[in-house]
Amino acid sequence: MLTCVIGADLDRGYLVENVEHIIEPELSVLDPVQNTLRFIDLFAGRMTEVCARSYARTGRNPDEFAALVLANLVAPVLKNYAAVARIPFRRVPTDNIARFGHCFAYDQLITLATLAECGATRSGDVVHVLGAGANYLFSSTVMRLL
Repeated sequence: MLTCVIGADLDRGYLVENVEHIIEPELSVLDPVQNTLRFIDLFAGRMTEVCARSYARTGRNPDEFAALVLANLVAPVLKNYAAVARIPFRRVPTDNIARFGHCFAYDQLITLATLAECGATRSGDVVHVLGAGANYLFSSTVMRLL
């Protein structure tokens, strides 16, 4: 994701304040149907941990984020992510779900651009970009709009 958001223009765009990653290998081999509670505990636990690391390293708390930027998934899943991140669901932009659908790794990038272009975020606003990818890599990025 970072290769798509980092550039030389220091007057506009997002400044990356912090990036955290955690991988949970057990989730790759765990059968979520047979081990539902273990699966949920590991998934939520790693998501909680990656958020906690971001908050600790940046010195920010969940109340400081203008938006929680997530993948374009169904609302119940996004509500769970928001709860784990301790950011109210009302701060999760969802307009792009109907507009674009799920575009995999591009969801968060499209939402970041949309937020800046439509004025939903202003210069100085901090956003938390959160997601889980292939092989259960949990990622948290804290960015500030320039």
